[in-house]
Amino acid sequence: MYRAYENLEQAAKKRVEDRRRGMLLRNTRKGILFQLEQQLLYSGLTDKLPFLTPELWITGNIILVAFLYIIGTILSNNWWLGFLIILVFEVSVYLLQNLLVLRNYNAVDRELLKFLDFLGNYSITAGEVTSIFGQVSKYVEEPMKSALEQCSYEAQTTGDAGLALLAMAEKIEHPKFKEVVHNMEVSIRYCADFKILVDTSRRSVREYLRMGEDRKSMLREAVINML
Repeated sequence: MYRAYENLEQAAKKRVEDRRRGMLLRNTRKGILFQLEQQLLYSGLTDKLPFLTPELWITGNIILVAFLYIIGTILSNNWWLGFLIILVFEVSVYLLQNLLVLRNYNAVDRELLKFLDFLGNYSITAGEVTSIFGQVSKYVEEPMKSALEQCSYEAQTTGDAGLALLAMAEKIEHPKFKEVVHNMEVSIRYCADFKILVDTSRRSVREYLRMGEDRKSMLREAVINML
């Protein structure tokens, strides 16, 4: 078990290195492990359990499913009841994970404009943006709060603000947030005017939120008409 755990740790470290290399090269990663890793990041489980990796998640699920099946079969003396128990367990885990992802998505949706407004209040250059994230993070909710703090810390310790921004974009499942962060990374690389970027991003996000409200209104009207 100790050797197996070490092998899982090594596999996780190698995957993190490959992910960082892929971010720099703008490679699109695929595969089951990558999708599961993204789900764990988007749900916020890796923030609460830093040791959690896709390998450990799969191993833990296999052990729990086997345990539940054996206990359910022994207590009921029916194999189909044991199968039903593990089916309910897996569906519950899947639903819970997706609810956490949806909750974090909606939280980012609410906080994105506030985040840009706070950035607009600071008179900063593109090279100083990551150092401000630690201060801005105090005024926003999770998961953006943790993502900003980690980005600021990584940029200060490694000296590579661009890579820290790309890593932050990977942790949040929101298309507009990813777009804003990638634009920041480009601004840092080419020393562009950061104030123009923030103003443009705010207009874009306001338009995105307005269109989202219009879609919700149309959906509500459609539901009412169907009823």
